[in-house]
Amino acid sequence: MKTLFLLLILALYSNVFSQITLTASNNPVPGNSMRSIFCDTTLVQGNSGANQSWNFSVISFLDSSYQNWVNSSSTPYSAQFPLSNIAAQADNEDSYTYFATSTSGMTENGYGGTGNILLYSDPKTILQYPFTYNSSFSDNFAATYTISGSDVKRTGTTTVSGDAWGTINLPSGSYSNSLRVKYIISTRDSSNPGIPVVTVTNVTFFRFIIRLRKISNICYLFIINYSSISMPKIIGVII
Repeated sequence: MKTLFLLLILALYSNVFSQITLTASNNPVPGNSMRSIFCDTTLVQGNSGANQSWNFSVISFLDSSYQNWVNSSSTPYSAQFPLSNIAAQADNEDSYTYFATSTSGMTENGYGGTGNILLYSDPKTILQYPFTYNSSFSDNFAATYTISGSDVKRTGTTTVSGDAWGTINLPSGSYSNSLRVKYIISTRDSSNPGIPVVTVTNVTFFRFIIRLRKISNICYLFIINYSSISMPKIIGVII
């Protein structure tokens, strides 16, 4: 099963991403907020490389949601994520994604919500700094969590590359010097008790990063996301 969806995000950062090179000054800080607008339009990401032009000027908008960045120590699950210094809270719900930011990059440490804690024993790297066009890195991650009373082990790999830059055309106008960052994430979830079941999720998404010029300290992030989930596989069955 394959799905395609688009995500247009208005990020209200006090320290936003620069136009081409991402550094630690672009890390989110408590008090930042982000608005996500989901779209219902079939598009493709376009070409990679330098000085590209991408036309996403015709988009059908759907609903939207908000995400707020808060101090991880102020959240109800902070004890489970001692290495995190910031968390993202979705629409003031009791659910948080925990991150660690530093001068060298940004990592995801897990997720905390009612009845569900996912803790990365090997955190997932989101960005390494400095990051620009033609930058790239790969990272392994691992986590454990419990769902419906069953323990699940998660492993996976992330590959990130600055694969393009150019001009992006959105309904709000054209924006030059946009950096496109490509993510390829493969995740394998394996349940332990009873009959082991393995689910593999593959996600590829392209994040277009633009600094607005007319409004300071505001940037648009435009994301095209392709994902596929394999049918569960039963392993180790002996009759």
